[in-house]
Amino acid sequence: MRLDAITFDIDDTLWDNVPVMQHLESEMVRWLEREIGQPLQIEKAEMQQRRMQLGAELMSTPRRGDVTYVREQVTWQVLKEHGLSESAADQLARRATEKMLELRHLVTPYPEVDALLAELAPHYRLAVITNGNVDVNQLPLARHFDVIFKAGELGMPKPDHGIFLHTLQALGDIAPEHAMHVGDSWTSDVEPAAALGMQAVWIDLFNEPRPLTERIHRIEHVRDLPQVLHSLGCA
Repeated sequence: MRLDAITFDIDDTLWDNVPVMQHLESEMVRWLEREIGQPLQIEKAEMQQRRMQLGAELMSTPRRGDVTYVREQVTWQVLKEHGLSESAADQLARRATEKMLELRHLVTPYPEVDALLAELAPHYRLAVITNGNVDVNQLPLARHFDVIFKAGELGMPKPDHGIFLHTLQALGDIAPEHAMHVGDSWTSDVEPAAALGMQAVWIDLFNEPRPLTERIHRIEHVRDLPQVLHSLGCA
């Protein structure tokens, strides 16, 4: 088959994101406690619940999917609850966002990723589509990609079909049937890509029972992607 472009999710696709987020959450609690001079009177689980609730409330606004904004707003509210004035909470929440983004970029791509992308880049247009806030432009891997999009900042978080179509247009107006998307989320990566007519490569981290079609290919790790390409006659 003809394949012109491959788009990639990044978190839990090109690297293991679990230890990144565990380290980030722990370090942010310590950082905030040092800054305000008192223990935080809120559990990490409640902070996460608040972020999820605010994220849901913003789904019909221009801030839809903007996870960085959501985190900063929840941090601001928590700081006010700990006795800071609105202006002081605003300033510290902004600094907390800067610290969070610094920690967020402490990712370690899987050992095979750089060589894999280097092998693919001469043959396909490559793109990043992420709902997260890692800016791949700040990573060495950026040199392999033609376009990089943080979907939430565009108001089109996956599974919105718009971000896939926007990316394919940016890659050179490539038709979905001539493109492939690779990701670990069934709902955010696989279903929308396949619905658009793209080939969808699902990195199944938890051995989930899902109905596979001719457009959906299950693998255990991104290192297995060349096998899928070979089976499709693309490599």
